[in-house]
Amino acid sequence: MNIRRFGVWANLAVSAALALLVWVLSVWVASRPGLRSLVDLTPQRVNSVDPVTEDLLRALREEGAEVEFHVFRQQVTGQARNEAQAQMLAIRRRLLELTNMLLRRYVAIGGASVKSFDHAPFEDTAAYREAAQRFSYTAADNESLVVSVQREGKERRFRKLSLLADLAVIERPRQAQGPVKQALVPVLKDYEGEKAISSALKGLLVQGNPVAYICKSYSSPILRFDDTSATGYRQFVEALVRTGFVVKDLRIGPNGLEVPPDAAALIVLEPSRDFIQRDAADVYRFMQRGGGVFINYAWSGIPDQNPTGGPFGELLGYELSRQPAFHKIPSPTRGGRSLDGTGEVANLGLVVNPVNPTTKRWAENGRPLNVYMARPMRERQGAPVAVRRDWLLQTGPEAWLAVPGPGGRPDYRAPNVRLSELLVGMTFEVDTTGADAAGKAVIISGAFCNNGLMRFYGDFAINVCNWLARREVLLDIEGARYVAKSLDVKPQQIERVWWLLVVWVPGAFLALGLVVWWRRRH
Repeated sequence: MNIRRFGVWANLAVSAALALLVWVLSVWVASRPGLRSLVDLTPQRVNSVDPVTEDLLRALREEGAEVEFHVFRQQVTGQARNEAQAQMLAIRRRLLELTNMLLRRYVAIGGASVKSFDHAPFEDTAAYREAAQRFSYTAADNESLVVSVQREGKERRFRKLSLLADLAVIERPRQAQGPVKQALVPVLKDYEGEKAISSALKGLLVQGNPVAYICKSYSSPILRFDDTSATGYRQFVEALVRTGFVVKDLRIGPNGLEVPPDAAALIVLEPSRDFIQRDAADVYRFMQRGGGVFINYAWSGIPDQNPTGGPFGELLGYELSRQPAFHKIPSPTRGGRSLDGTGEVANLGLVVNPVNPTTKRWAENGRPLNVYMARPMRERQGAPVAVRRDWLLQTGPEAWLAVPGPGGRPDYRAPNVRLSELLVGMTFEVDTTGADAAGKAVIISGAFCNNGLMRFYGDFAINVCNWLARREVLLDIEGARYVAKSLDVKPQQIERVWWLLVVWVPGAFLALGLVVWWRRRH
């Protein structure tokens, strides 16, 4: 073999080796957890998680935190005795399938810092026993998911979630009427895995339990915090506790309000009178120590029970009207032209501040945020310059200040005046003395977090409290939007993919090289 022919064969061998090396490296890089990515091609991206979840997982990956998901399954033996048991078994299997699919998305986003484990008592018994002992899992917990986080220099923390109770919305119909008793057949109405898992992750990143004091002394005498009616606030208090707050009552003592030193936030719901001068000064000093204040004003048919801000409003620089704000509503029967004259004008659809952390995600996602019977507020003339004020919530462009009608009730008809936007929510920041960050206050007018509206706008109310308590990591937990649509790949299909990537594609490179060499040779 002469040198020229040897050079041709060497060139062919080197080209084939380089092509094969490029292919192997491409496959290897694509399989790395830190570089792997999933592409969602489904309509409306139903297999994609919320951007809040993606940001959270990427932040944990950059921080070097170790996140582990442990799914515990139970062995189901025997046959169901009735239709209800058969349906519940099907729901349990479906929840396991949905959870494992969702965790694959978390692992793909989090890379090497996120791991998922599946435990079953009838498979790897030793690993199952070790994980169950480690996370205090028992068979009575049924199917569960343990979310575990370990940050650098800190101990591992975990939270146990029940697939049936925490990740699913299951409807159990009432007992059928009549002499023949029928088993109640449950129905899986919704899957809230992303909301529960991301909330658990964020909660594990927060150390300690802030104390939120609810001042009931200034609230309306008829207001009940343990009432389950639509106007009560039991669900709001329970949501605070679930989020990690320690909720306590604060009463006016001999020396005034005197906010305790362990308070992170002070909450006043539907005040029926203004703070007196002494208590307003106490609350303002609490803000100067770095505390947070949340006041949610409402409207009352009794004029004297509609406070306008009083001394505390003078300290922060705001005042409220005594009459509510109304807004025109579109009439579908009049070509979209605005219509007024009904009580619907008291339900205000709001524009939210796209910058403030409490409303940023609401603005990005376009979620509706409404308040009922709000009284507009404005910046007070001569407001102190030491307090930084910003708008938070405002109405649309066709709002007006109501005027009293017959019997003292506000007139729902729009007066013949210029309509405009009206402010119903503001934020305030006060420089602190000795604290790390400024004291904050959120003043909102209009009902939005009582029992009747909590299920619609409760996320925003909890966002406000978390922001005031400096728990920014817990902000913007989005509602459930993940809807899994799976594509089942059979073992034969997996085998064919393996042959395609490992044998046929490299073989095609080699064959192509031989063809090129043969054509050049002849």
